[in-house]
Amino acid sequence: KGPKSDGDNVGGNNGTVMNGAAFAPGMVGQAFSFNGNSYIDVVPTSTLDMGTGDFSISFWMDLNSLTLQTFVHKTVGDVSAGTNKTYFVEYDATSSSLRFRTSDPSVVNDLLALVSLSTGQWYLVTAVHSGATNIIYLNGAPVGSQTVSGLADTGSGGYFRIGQLAPNGVSGISRYVNGKLDELSVYNRALSASEIARIYNAGSAGV
Repeated sequence: KGPKSDGDNVGGNNGTVMNGAAFAPGMVGQAFSFNGNSYIDVVPTSTLDMGTGDFSISFWMDLNSLTLQTFVHKTVGDVSAGTNKTYFVEYDATSSSLRFRTSDPSVVNDLLALVSLSTGQWYLVTAVHSGATNIIYLNGAPVGSQTVSGLADTGSGGYFRIGQLAPNGVSGISRYVNGKLDELSVYNRALSASEIARIYNAGSAGV
């Protein structure tokens, strides 16, 4: 949870600032600031390996543009070889949706939740994976959910990036973030609606 500085330790996961990612005033203290060509490269520990278990991702975002951009991406294996296991949260500009995907080669839960966003404004985004159900919350309220048959195994090890698509065997696709991300937290459980509302209502005070 953070950030505080380059190499900030979040549950034992150290991140390295790449290509000019910086720090700027955030929703709660300092935020990661991305210029549309920068990212945070995280060396993932087992705390980011969710397997088939429940988990949640929560962060504040303030975007400079509403282009296709990936906020958080954990990936194992190769998409082109059909071995990829992954979870990610991004903004899909084509459908004007927040996207939360959990998948392995046989089970895919790819949730798109239509939203209306503006640049230069802070939003709280929370993605919850509970059993076979994915839910996206915006500013403390659910905006989309989807349940599939089976539990996706999102794998262990691999790559974890903040602000860009992580290496997954597909070349020429970056999906850089252009804006700020703050208070990024990954939980190894499904946050409840009341917990998410508490994070949103705390605002700049943080939790």
